[in-house]
Amino acid sequence: MLFRLFRYRHIYIPLLLLWVVGLILISNTFKGQEVLYVETHRNHFWNAIFGSVTQLAEFPVYAIIVVLLWLSNRREKALTVMIAGLITIFVSGGFKEIFQEPRPAKYFETTNPAIELPAVPGIALHRGRNSYPSGHSMGAFTLFVTLGYLWPRQRIFGVLCVMTAATVAFSRIYLGQHFLTDIVAGSLVGTYIASFSYFVIFKKILKIKTKKHLT
Repeated sequence: MLFRLFRYRHIYIPLLLLWVVGLILISNTFKGQEVLYVETHRNHFWNAIFGSVTQLAEFPVYAIIVVLLWLSNRREKALTVMIAGLITIFVSGGFKEIFQEPRPAKYFETTNPAIELPAVPGIALHRGRNSYPSGHSMGAFTLFVTLGYLWPRQRIFGVLCVMTAATVAFSRIYLGQHFLTDIVAGSLVGTYIASFSYFVIFKKILKIKTKKHLT
């Protein structure tokens, strides 16, 4: 167990740092304060950046990665990413249905109507009750942490995967779609799904493949 943790320390250490910072900010700010603060620092450059980055957790990116892995004869990895993505869809939808927390725009409308959260130009601002946890954050951490696991010797790649997932998660606050609590929860669940997908599903697929070669 300790060896496993040590082997993937390039993934776990950045994750732990991100969660510690996130929990500190949550415990020292009022709900929505982070959304309003980030909104005051928007500009055209960051609007374009985060408007694009947020799409890295969506279905087309998953599909492209699965197809590329499959075509490059890394089919065990392709199946792992595909299954991880499917698990994330069901888990995210289930949690949202259970909690039914309002999105930031909806929250401000009901708690402080004087606050009007503007949308980033070209991006629809959601106002429903499906804020917690963040599906994009969950999807990003599921995808990129899984990819980091699949290439354990590529430590710089693993760190970049974690940072990419964190950037996608932050984009949800920047775009006014989620609170910090939403993205932290999404990152935790996404990391768990990624860990399950790699240490259980991927390892199981490899065992099945090994048995077929031996028989």
